[in-house]
Amino acid sequence: IAVNDRAPEVNTSSTPFVFTERTHPVAISNRLIISDPDSGGFPLANMSFEITNPFDDDMEILNVTEYGSVTAQFQDSILLLTGPASVEEFQRTISTLTYTNLAEEPNSTTRVIEVIANDGDFYSEVEYIQVTIELVNDLPVVSFPVRETIVNYVEGVGPLPIASNVTIMDNDHLDLAQFTVVITNPLDMPNEILSVNISDDINITSSYSPEEGLLTLIGNVSIEDYQTVLRTLMYENTEADPGFPDTDPRMIEFVAFDGQNYSTPVQVFLTFESVNDAPIFDLNGGGEEGSNHTTSFTEEGGPVMLTTPDAVLFDIDNTSLAYDRITVTTVRDGSNEILSVSRNLSDMFDLAFISYDSTSGLLMIAGLDTTENFEAAVASVTYNNLADEPDYTTRLVSFVASDGLLESLTYYTEVEMIPVNDPPRLTIAGA
Repeated sequence: IAVNDRAPEVNTSSTPFVFTERTHPVAISNRLIISDPDSGGFPLANMSFEITNPFDDDMEILNVTEYGSVTAQFQDSILLLTGPASVEEFQRTISTLTYTNLAEEPNSTTRVIEVIANDGDFYSEVEYIQVTIELVNDLPVVSFPVRETIVNYVEGVGPLPIASNVTIMDNDHLDLAQFTVVITNPLDMPNEILSVNISDDINITSSYSPEEGLLTLIGNVSIEDYQTVLRTLMYENTEADPGFPDTDPRMIEFVAFDGQNYSTPVQVFLTFESVNDAPIFDLNGGGEEGSNHTTSFTEEGGPVMLTTPDAVLFDIDNTSLAYDRITVTTVRDGSNEILSVSRNLSDMFDLAFISYDSTSGLLMIAGLDTTENFEAAVASVTYNNLADEPDYTTRLVSFVASDGLLESLTYYTEVEMIPVNDPPRLTIAGA
């Protein structure tokens, strides 16, 4: 009659196993052998595997694939295999033993797993399995609230915040070394600008390349400091002041660097809302400082031009205009004061008409036509005064243009009135 009088024996590997952070479960069964010296082939009752120092609590898991009559249960860092089952069935089961750690940033202390077998009467001596934890550098993570990944930029609005709620995280670094923000498709360079505000107590330097649309922040400082600076990030398109920016969406990409790894790029998309720009005059044509003009009218000297010959009228986002309104702001000599166009415009204008009201001093050039034709008309406007003795007060003549939606600012030509001494006339009464 066989007698169960000897304890089971467990043998384990003396070489630690290695678990690498964020990888699949690692097999820890190499050289793990269960035996029972009894000759009667008695079944085993149970085996236990306990993680004695589970620094990451329930993130650490031991697992096996059950075989035969063996059942497995893992709870509170203990894997319990229960029979009764043969030594062979237990061996087949423990040959599948694995360890895994699901912690985002595991504790790096070597784990010690205690192994004990029991045959119903006797416990084996305690054996140990060691698992070293190999950490992997986590990438920094940059994120935005979903609703803030699309930002609308209105033409001419100036600098616009585009990262007010950006968040930066890094599980295994407190500091960052660098951060870049780049406009991946800068369609209006060098007029597209990214800028940040850095306070004196934050040791970050910034540089911006307008040709590349690249903003670079450098400094080994805390993630919190980088986040503070990035939340001041502004986008501006100076092509829109005034201008005609390309309205295709821009993609702006954010990347953090912790000194070892770059984060996965995160994008913010910038949409454009175009705004109609008003027409602009330069009554001097660029030859003199300023956009207004000064001239003089000599009594009985005939019409004078109210602009230089190369006067400019343009609209950055329209090729046609609706009207020009030229007005003597204070008419002092009634119908004797005349504004007119000195050249025949019939060969130029297809749709515009020209009229002058001597009471109000208003010369109107109206009707949808090209900007170039309106510019030619403005450059040929004259002032004349037919009064024998005109009022010598300086006249202001205003110029306003409209593209049909928006009027320009008011520009002026100042006309100095120069008197002429008339010769005396002798009249003999009753001669």
